[in-house]
Amino acid sequence: MSRKYALMWSGGKDSALVLDRARSSGLNVARLINFYEAATGRVRFHGTAVAMIEAQAAAIGIQLVAIGTTWAEMEARLVEELAAIRSEGFAGVVFGDIHLADVRAWYEQRVTAAGLEHVESIWGEAPAKLLGEFVHTGGRAVVTCVDLTRLDGSWLGRIIAAMPRRRSCTRVWRGRQRIPAPPATAARRAGMDRWFYRMQRLQAYESARCSRTNASTSSLLPLTTNLPSGRTDARSRMSAYVGAETTT
Repeated sequence: MSRKYALMWSGGKDSALVLDRARSSGLNVARLINFYEAATGRVRFHGTAVAMIEAQAAAIGIQLVAIGTTWAEMEARLVEELAAIRSEGFAGVVFGDIHLADVRAWYEQRVTAAGLEHVESIWGEAPAKLLGEFVHTGGRAVVTCVDLTRLDGSWLGRIIAAMPRRRSCTRVWRGRQRIPAPPATAARRAGMDRWFYRMQRLQAYESARCSRTNASTSSLLPLTTNLPSGRTDARSRMSAYVGAETTT
């Protein structure tokens, strides 16, 4: 039996792409690990509700360990979870870091100290290239968190479903307009579209609620909406709802 790996799952497009790559390379990803803010029930920075993370894991068909912590407790809870998976025979942990060297080093030090392999599948690759790969393989993402010092709140809920011909921007759609599907089988498109319209309804509710709750008190507006990432087999057509954080 192949060695088991855990994957640090944020619910975003990067972790979805890393999972796809890990599976394609033959890694046996047997567990998803997520840390969220205990007080809010949402993933830090992304603003995604833990209930959505649980729905993602159920759709993927991989066991999820979702751990609610405060910021002060984060390191101790991480070390505890690493020790637990090491005792269960896991070989390593897969991450989706791209360019933040201090973040990578922080996790790598603790993972290797626990006797586990630290795997970075997309480290150092160009973000535009990674987004292109994500879209080309059938992924769709929703902008779930906006820094209002860089973009306005209208970006919340925008759909990333295709790459533009120009490399300077990401093509997005809003509202209930039908999204042109990436190259895929008819069955895969149908599976994605069913979840797309279900999540659009949730998006409208969350967008209004979060705007009322956070617009006057915070520079970060979270929106909890995620869509499926298409794959080739019947089970994994619904394998991942993916969120996306806005970066500039």
